[in-house]
Amino acid sequence: MKFGVVKRNDLGALSFDDSVEEEVRTFCNKNRNVNNSQCEAHYRKIFANPAGQTNPGTVVECPYGLHTTGAIPIGNRHVVLNGIYVEQRSGKTQAAPPFASRLESKRADVDRLISFLREVEQETRNVELDHLETALHDARHLNHAITQTSEVLLGRSGYPAGSNWDMKALQSDEEASKLLTIFAASRDLADAILMHEISRDPTQAARDQAVVRLHKIFYRQFQISHEGLTKKGLRWKLGPTDMPLKLSGYFRLIPKILIDNAVKFADRSSEIRVNFIEGQSTFSIECINEGATVKQEEISKLFQRGTRGSNRGDTKGHGLGLWLAKIIVEANNGAIRMSVGNERRDISGRRIGTTEVHIRLLK
Repeated sequence: MKFGVVKRNDLGALSFDDSVEEEVRTFCNKNRNVNNSQCEAHYRKIFANPAGQTNPGTVVECPYGLHTTGAIPIGNRHVVLNGIYVEQRSGKTQAAPPFASRLESKRADVDRLISFLREVEQETRNVELDHLETALHDARHLNHAITQTSEVLLGRSGYPAGSNWDMKALQSDEEASKLLTIFAASRDLADAILMHEISRDPTQAARDQAVVRLHKIFYRQFQISHEGLTKKGLRWKLGPTDMPLKLSGYFRLIPKILIDNAVKFADRSSEIRVNFIEGQSTFSIECINEGATVKQEEISKLFQRGTRGSNRGDTKGHGLGLWLAKIIVEANNGAIRMSVGNERRDISGRRIGTTEVHIRLLK
């Protein structure tokens, strides 16, 4: 028997060429440290059937990487290798492998290419994430300065942090209104960075424990969300509580997630309510809005990453808010659930009702 080179044209057809056999063997010996006897022994082993005979008319890829080199330089041309073809000693060229064999070989090539591209994609993603982390680190510090500065300037304009702002008066004050817009945008960016951090590493959700008063945090979030509330003509009502709770620093995202979701799905000119229920050993938060609701069978899935309900319509989103809320609440020894009540259909057939998100924390 002897070995020849099989080449594949642009249409996928195979052709047998033994005119470059010696040059290929020389290339293998020089560049791959593979001699003729190794090559022949390898292929005899591959092609030997149980009777000890070598099967001619078969194509196999080179285990020494020739199929990944792209082309072998021979003289003034490059020969692209797709495999080695075994034929009988008589030198008579065997018929090309059947279509199924050629298809199998092509499929293997595609699988290797996909595997390679996935590795490259992952490496690229890791590099991009490293760059993103560096950029976010710088953005976090710059944004913190913007938040603090705008908050100080709001205080000088008569709207100090921690006080109850008269939003109508603030909006009529052009300077204060601009400062509030800057403050709200910087807080939104800070919250977005925190969400990214938790999505990358959920274990961070329990970090930076401190005593907080949730009424103050929810009140400030309603103020920050003033523009979105106003666009839809929404009213809001915040129940009373002055109970101090020890929670992680990331819990400040909970008011944003709940209020943002309520604003998104509330009907125009309706009301959003947040109630606090103080128990002997628990503390509960209820966020209630009236508008488009999800189906009952969807509720259990809404706290999974990337899941959005059938009530989303044209509302933008990525299905991350409630998933992140669940991580944060559970990291603070709590539980979160959703319920839908008073379901009915409006004149257009849309499912509407009351949506409640309940959070129960252990004191």
